[in-house]
Amino acid sequence: MLPFAGMHSSYRLLSYALILLWAWPAPPAAAQSPSDFTATTEQSCSFGMAKGEASQHCQVPIPAGCLVARIPGTTKPWTTISKGGKMTCQFQEKQTDWKTKITGTCGRCGTEHCSVQFIVRFDCTPR
Repeated sequence: MLPFAGMHSSYRLLSYALILLWAWPAPPAAAQSPSDFTATTEQSCSFGMAKGEASQHCQVPIPAGCLVARIPGTTKPWTTISKGGKMTCQFQEKQTDWKTKITGTCGRCGTEHCSVQFIVRFDCTPR
């Protein structure tokens, strides 16, 4: 019986230690200064295509008072192209100035169905 009694008190001690660790407050998170972040939003355009359908395009709307956000630490526009199916897609360099017009294009659809969404993030911090 004595070994069991010793184990019981060990389990009780371990339980108390776990409860204390769980209840112990976490260290405070480092606060960001207001200049470390900006108000962002995103806009997108999308379309679907059937197999063999020729190239298509769409324009991402630019919210009033907003600028295209840059990928943190770079000068590149913060964009994503999400697609399904076999086709090539890109932001059209000749039809996109990133200030007044943003155009995404895709080539011919090579699978039964294709779909794409062009996403652009914008910095809408009041200036």
